[in-house]
Amino acid sequence: MSLSRLVLPVLPALMITVLPGAALADGPTDPSRAGAGDERTARSDLEPGRMQGASVVKSGWWYVANEPPPDTGVVAAPQPPAPTTPAGSMPVAAVLGEALKVSAVEFALEAEPGSSIDRFEMVLQESGAPAAALGGEVASVVACPVTELFWADGQGAAWKNRPTYDCDRAEAAGVRDDQGRWSFDLTAVASGWTDTDFVGSRGIVLVEKAEAPESFDVAFTGFQDDGVGLVVRTTAPEGTDGTDGAGTDGTDGTDGTEGGSTSGGTSGGALGGGSGGGGDGLDGLGGFDDTSTDGSALGAPAGSSPDAGAGGGGDGADGSIEAGAVPVAANIAWYSGLPRGVVVLLPFVLALAYLMMLALGPAGRPDPAANRRGVSRALDRLRDSRGLGALKVVR
Repeated sequence: MSLSRLVLPVLPALMITVLPGAALADGPTDPSRAGAGDERTARSDLEPGRMQGASVVKSGWWYVANEPPPDTGVVAAPQPPAPTTPAGSMPVAAVLGEALKVSAVEFALEAEPGSSIDRFEMVLQESGAPAAALGGEVASVVACPVTELFWADGQGAAWKNRPTYDCDRAEAAGVRDDQGRWSFDLTAVASGWTDTDFVGSRGIVLVEKAEAPESFDVAFTGFQDDGVGLVVRTTAPEGTDGTDGAGTDGTDGTDGTEGGSTSGGTSGGALGGGSGGGGDGLDGLGGFDDTSTDGSALGAPAGSSPDAGAGGGGDGADGSIEAGAVPVAANIAWYSGLPRGVVVLLPFVLALAYLMMLALGPAGRPDPAANRRGVSRALDRLRDSRGLGALKVVR
């Protein structure tokens, strides 16, 4: 085992214990952390362990030390997790401005497809385990969107298996308060996650954004231990609240208030029974109770407008059979009544019959000339000899 593989796991702890003091003497290097207390005061409703409008599906983290030796092709044995990383946590670490550990989180949104995300906030709590948050005061952590469809979670997994991400597309900088809580505004990162045609991962990667010689190792409490808080607020797509277009609450042509009376929801002309008005459109059918306010009694699909009469003033299609569509029985296959075993064996029986036909010849019966036995041949010779004797006598 090379010397670098022995030194690398303990190098972060050595660097972090030396550098934070000098960094804190000059103050925070990241302007985004200035005024972190005021930021947390404005977001006092967001607490770790509280999830509203979304939930966490899975999380994982990857370790740069868990990587095969370069240029050898040998698969290295998995490295044990760093001693400063608690089990189930989500660490982010950097050494001299280079990434050492990254974590990822996958979300499940409760919003309807087509909704717009107005607010997506996430809060993470630093782990309280000993040495689990080294250099958190000078740490710089950002959240970037995952760019691949699926990623496998793990704890200290191989570095090459970490999910791909794109911080140029969107980036959310973490803001830390004096209690070790980090707030992330993921509204821009999650843009497009609720689109009807969205295909991808609704996840983020937590990665360092440090410059040399900054070093830190911060572990966040996992979502299983109530270390993650989420608040997601969305606006439903237009047309689902009844205020624009055909709403679900029936404010435009779905409650029977426009286009005639509700008792004549389906006109006789639409179903071939006459052209009754909007009030008594069922009279032409005969035998139907015209007091019904529900077109489902005639087989109309649920949610169809009852004001489709030919004589009414509604918005329905005049005289259209689609306004009160009558269900049509589906065609039944000829083999639907056969047992499953018969259906499975039927092709084999047909194939066997075809082979027998080829073996028996075109006429479908045995050839008697090819199946004559010894007795038959003897009788034929006797018959031939008698015929020759009779022919000689005649001569």
